[in-house]
Amino acid sequence: RNCEAVWDSNYGRNYEISIKADVAPAPSWAGQWRKLTGSGQCIALNKTEDLPDVASFSESDLKSCQAVEAEVLVPGVTTAIETDPDTLMAQVVWAIDGQQQRPQWLTFSGRSGQNYRFRWQLPTELLRQIPWSKIDYSFQFSTDGVFWLNSGRASSNHNGRVTPRTLEYRQSP
Repeated sequence: RNCEAVWDSNYGRNYEISIKADVAPAPSWAGQWRKLTGSGQCIALNKTEDLPDVASFSESDLKSCQAVEAEVLVPGVTTAIETDPDTLMAQVVWAIDGQQQRPQWLTFSGRSGQNYRFRWQLPTELLRQIPWSKIDYSFQFSTDGVFWLNSGRASSNHNGRVTPRTLEYRQSP
C-alpha cells in the first residue's frame, strides 16, 4: 500500500525474501447497508436496522452512537476460509451540505456469509455542534488502491458515477 523500500542487512548477513506476485481480484459487489445504534462509548452497537438510500436523523439520534455498515464481496478473498481484511482497502467518502468531500478509512467489523462488513462511525459529536441538513456518502473498496468499486444508492447512478446515499437531518418540533 505504501510502496516504501525497507532494508535490513543484519550487519552484512542479508536476508532473502520471496515476493508474491499474486494480485488479489477486484471487489465485485457491495451492498446490504444497515444502520447501527448504541449508547455510551460505542462499544456495543445493539440496535440494527436496514438503511434506505435516504435516511432521516433527528437530534435524539445524534445523542447516541451511530454507525453505517455495508458488505463487500471479493471472490477468493472474502470467500476464503481464513479471514484477511488487510487485503482489502475500504473508505467512506462523505460531504456535509455539498461541501468538499472527505475520505475516511472504514473499520472491518466482521464477516457475513461470504462477505466482509465494514463500518463508518458517524461523527455525531461534530454533527451536534454544527448546523447541517444533509450528508451525502458512499463507500469504496479496492484490493490494489488504483481501481475502486464504489457503492452508493441501490436505485440509480449519476453520469456513470454512483449516486451517493444521503442522511437528512430532521429538526425536532
